[in-house]
Amino acid sequence: DSTRATSNRAAAIINGMRAAAAVLAAGAIWIASGWVSGSSALVSVAIVSALFTLAPDPVVASWQMFCGCVAGTIVGFVISFFVFPLFDSFGLLAACLAFPIMFSTYLNTFPKTATLGLGFGVFFCYSVNVANPVTYHPAQFLDTAFGLSLGIAAAAVAFSTIVPLAGDWISKQ
Repeated sequence: DSTRATSNRAAAIINGMRAAAAVLAAGAIWIASGWVSGSSALVSVAIVSALFTLAPDPVVASWQMFCGCVAGTIVGFVISFFVFPLFDSFGLLAACLAFPIMFSTYLNTFPKTATLGLGFGVFFCYSVNVANPVTYHPAQFLDTAFGLSLGIAAAAVAFSTIVPLAGDWISKQ
């Protein structure tokens, strides 16, 4: 029957071990430090662990996502705290947001940089947090950004160290 679901126990166990190790590491840091935004690390480690589990090369994909996250957050910080306060119209806001989003979209058009572009675009849009009224809290911004980056890095380290084989190999076993 072609519609019968099949499972791969080896892949499930390996991916479960990776995700559990990454979540436990991020959770231990959160609990040990009493960190306010530790939950953002757990959310991002879970997302990346699930997103790249069966990717052709999850190690590269997760590290590209990390680099995209860091770059998107840096650009988001600069725009949020140094550029947005100078604006007084929607047109300027839209023009300012258009360039990083276009850059992210451009990176997404190439297979080798698509995950980098995804990370940049998602975390840029998340970090600028366009709202009305605008709130400026650099410490909260950096705390959340650090949590997201740490979570992605924890997942990338897990992909790199716990059976660091390509997703195609795991899915074929």
